[in-house]
Amino acid sequence: MDINSEISKVKGVGAVRAEAFHKLGIMTVHDLAMHFPRAYDIFMPPVSLGKLRNGYVETIAVTLTSPAKLVARGGKKSIVMLSVREGTETATLMWFNLPFIRKTLTVGKRLFFRGRVSMRGRSAYIIQPQIYTPEEYTKLCGLMQPVYRLSAGLSNEFIRKTVLSLTDVIKSGTADYLTRKDLKTLSLMDRAQAVVSIHSPRSGEDYVEARHRLAFDELIGFAYEIKTLRDEEKLEAPICGDREIGICNEFLKSLPFEPTKAQKYAINDVVTDITKDLFSTRLVQGDVGCGKTLVAMYALLACALAGKNACCLAPTRVLAMQHYRDMKEAFAPYGVEVLLYVGGLSKKERKRITELAGVDPGDGSAGEDPVFDEHDPSFISEDDNTDGLLNLDIFSCSTENEDGQAVLFGNKDTGRNEKKKGCVIVGTHAVLRDGTNLGDPAVVVIDEQHRFGVKQREYFMRKDKRPYTLVMSATPIPRSLAMVMYGDRNVSIIDEMPAGRLRIKNCVVGPEKRGTSYDFIAARVAEGRQAYVICPMIEESEELDASNVTDYAQALSEEFKDKGITVGCLHGRMKAQEKDDVLDAFYRGETDVLVSTTVVEVGVNVPNATVMMIENAERFGLAQLHQLRGRIARSTHQGYCIFIKNASSELIDKRLDILVEYNDGMLVAQKDLELRGPGDMFGVQQSGEVSFGLADITTDSQILKDAMDFLDSMDKKALDDLLERGRGIIEVRSEADVL
Repeated sequence: MDINSEISKVKGVGAVRAEAFHKLGIMTVHDLAMHFPRAYDIFMPPVSLGKLRNGYVETIAVTLTSPAKLVARGGKKSIVMLSVREGTETATLMWFNLPFIRKTLTVGKRLFFRGRVSMRGRSAYIIQPQIYTPEEYTKLCGLMQPVYRLSAGLSNEFIRKTVLSLTDVIKSGTADYLTRKDLKTLSLMDRAQAVVSIHSPRSGEDYVEARHRLAFDELIGFAYEIKTLRDEEKLEAPICGDREIGICNEFLKSLPFEPTKAQKYAINDVVTDITKDLFSTRLVQGDVGCGKTLVAMYALLACALAGKNACCLAPTRVLAMQHYRDMKEAFAPYGVEVLLYVGGLSKKERKRITELAGVDPGDGSAGEDPVFDEHDPSFISEDDNTDGLLNLDIFSCSTENEDGQAVLFGNKDTGRNEKKKGCVIVGTHAVLRDGTNLGDPAVVVIDEQHRFGVKQREYFMRKDKRPYTLVMSATPIPRSLAMVMYGDRNVSIIDEMPAGRLRIKNCVVGPEKRGTSYDFIAARVAEGRQAYVICPMIEESEELDASNVTDYAQALSEEFKDKGITVGCLHGRMKAQEKDDVLDAFYRGETDVLVSTTVVEVGVNVPNATVMMIENAERFGLAQLHQLRGRIARSTHQGYCIFIKNASSELIDKRLDILVEYNDGMLVAQKDLELRGPGDMFGVQQSGEVSFGLADITTDSQILKDAMDFLDSMDKKALDDLLERGRGIIEVRSEADVL
């Protein structure tokens, strides 16, 4: 038996279980060794009954003072109920359809019970708790029991015991690409020991060391990709000159508001990049509503004025249309054409777009390097149709003059400049998916970059002439991570909100306050404002007690009918024209309240909307909740966000309280991380779209930096040798490009 032996050859597995392992992608002993636990069950010391926490798995140690009761429910169904007491505190333990368990529950016996606590008022219940003798629990206390992903036919205990039986095989068959000197320099555990320890850590410290080592192994390939890109980040030539910058500065002066200092600093960074052929990529990070779009518009306008095409990519059609409208109006005085490219265009329409963009359309296809992969889950955004193919008409890019001839928006000759201008193409994934030839845009803006699949973002990077790429994100990225990924000089942070913005007032209430919330919304509408109501799903489900947006909108319309309040409904499965009509009505103020799914999370900008009520708030992540409430208070009017929670626990309450206390996205992310704490590393979900087995590029930014520094310390020969030794371990993949 060795590390490459087939899993079916392992003692106790057999053909049936081997098939179950195959469904998990486990074909060999090596595959099993790499099947890391998804979480750990940690046996903590028992707590007193008075300290039981709702929603937590707790252990209690009690001496039984009364017999268990059997409650028959008809047929073979039954409930065993046991009341336990500790001083004045009591709890009820319940087992369903396990009548024989009463034999274990003898009066006078001292036992340990472990299970999830459910508080009903002041009464504590533990459902289906596991039972241990004091001796059994003492042996388990403090240990971390691995919890694995399973498939039908495999139990967690069987996988745990199988891995344990193969410890020697795994340890002897796991090679290390790092030398002893490297391990000492990096303070890393030997890889073989790390693989063994991750499955059966002897302590919390042992787990931390093992995970650190294996996360390093996952991140070093990612670091290599970043290093390669950063080594090639310099622009070939300036995008524009002083003349274009002067016109763009006039554009800033023409705005009805004064840009914030933070916006001006970010714009100055961009100007330095595009006029002095410096960095080819810049990250502009800032909270929702801080004004990142203005920085993007400056870069796009400068590019077009210099006679070069520019492209702005948005993850959703809603956001693309928002940008299109804003830019069409803003750029018209400068004679810059703005085109909108969304999904569902015919070949003829795609050809027309390329002609308007001044590119030889050929057959309307780019021919090579298709970036659309219908099996890539990152491709379809929330407001796409379920099949990923939008049946949309192009949003009109032209109008007609008195003679009925087509006139492009912004095509009027202002007399200020005879130089040929480029155009700005605003689009969704469709720009990349259809393979349309848009030439070589000199500037590419990627808005909400975390929402784009990596293959889509790489598309322009593979062009013959690499463009200046401006990536914008409201998703909080720790500064340490941003510095590693983008370098210490090409990150611009907008940490200031536009003047006059008021802090959003937040509150968390239960469903019993829904009526009061409706009254509050009605009062704000009576003042001339508008409101959003967010629901987490659009279809009924027996498993999730979540609001159905379509039924909800109908019920709310009835609720507000006598008050003359109009209600609209928006969700991702509506036809494109229906969504356009709903959003237009809300934008124009014809609809007072918009009931929606998270389609509005990104891009909807209705300054008059000042109230948001989010149903089932406990079902959303904090980052998404923060993004959602960013749709309100986008003017000088006071904004209000009401979080309705349909479930409650200590953890849920603490998480939602973070949103009540903090309005800054970075602080929300930091507090969320602090709340989850070290214990969450035993079952942490991946953040972002770059997926690893153990590593998380957000929480493990220091490990990523260590890997980057390690690679930077090598010359080319040493680096090539390292990659050769790490073949099969170090995964160098283009998908790692998060730029």
